[in-house]
Amino acid sequence: MTGSLGPSVFVTGSNRGLGLAFVRELLKLHGIENIFAACRNPADATELKKLAASNKSITVVKLDVENDNDIAEAVQIVEKKVGNKGLNVLINNAAVLTEKGADYRNPDRNIMNNHMNINVVSPVMITSAFLPLLQKDSSANKPSLVVNISSDCGSVADAPMVGTAWGNIAYGMTKAALNQYTRYLSSELNYNHIVAVAIHPGWLRTDMGTSAAPLSAEDGARPLLQTLQKLTVKDNGRYMDRHGKDMRF
Repeated sequence: MTGSLGPSVFVTGSNRGLGLAFVRELLKLHGIENIFAACRNPADATELKKLAASNKSITVVKLDVENDNDIAEAVQIVEKKVGNKGLNVLINNAAVLTEKGADYRNPDRNIMNNHMNINVVSPVMITSAFLPLLQKDSSANKPSLVVNISSDCGSVADAPMVGTAWGNIAYGMTKAALNQYTRYLSSELNYNHIVAVAIHPGWLRTDMGTSAAPLSAEDGARPLLQTLQKLTVKDNGRYMDRHGKDMRF
């Protein structure tokens, strides 16, 4: 699959930050015919709607990642558009990181569970729902991709050095779980020619990363998409940074 992602890509959390940057950068790539930009409230996604209005390749999809009905409807929208060509890339980008209620001294059960539901369970549910479409056009020479956006906070091996995200232990815990899921998924999907990877995009200047981050959202999205274009079946199950360098689980 070197040099091409395939014609159809689905991105969750596309209304802002890294997700919106993915949409912008995908527009620049050759061979992209369908960009399915999913977000919880399309009516409020001003920048995304502007992009969609001037680019016919973008389909804005309403998707609350915690809503199974939304997930099922999103699959139908994609299937109607792509038909037997299937979906080539699924980017599980949507995530949550709160400032309060997820530290080890004063954890809030609901907030902790919310992190787990959005950051781990939702990618599992979404990936499962899209598997039939991902399998339609996958092959050993051109595998479909499941891309789970992870974090260096999800590295158990490097946890003492990386630390937590502003005292939030839930975020790193859920990203570690997402990495584990990626490994499980890779072994299960290997025979279906679907490559699953977990990728740390870097510390980015987004609502989640804050203005203190050294990189823009585009600085994360651009090299990450370049890395995806180079992946083969041999990369299945890897945990890496945006440049394709291995990270320690």
